[in-house]
Amino acid sequence: MAKLDKGQSRASRIHRNIEVLNKIPEGQEFLQDLLAYCRHGQSPFVPGSPDVTNFNLGKQDVALLITRQCDSCLITQRIPTND
Repeated sequence: MAKLDKGQSRASRIHRNIEVLNKIPEGQEFLQDLLAYCRHGQSPFVPGSPDVTNFNLGKQDVALLITRQCDSCLITQRIPTND
C-alpha cells in the first residue's frame, strides 16, 4: 500500500487512483463492478421502502464520487447493467 501524501487532497488521490485503475483491464473491470454495485445509472427509489431507497442513495453517492473524479475515464462512458 502506498504511503499517503498529506499535501495532496483526498479528491486528488481518488482521481489519481482511478486513473491508474482505468489503465489496466482488471482495474476497468473492478470499477465497472463497483459502479454496478452502487446502482450507477439506476433509480434508487423503492416504492413503499424509504429505508431501502435511502440505502440505495448512499450507494449511489460512491458512484457519483468515482464518476466526478474521472470524466475522461472509460468507466464513465459506459453504464453498467444489472446482473
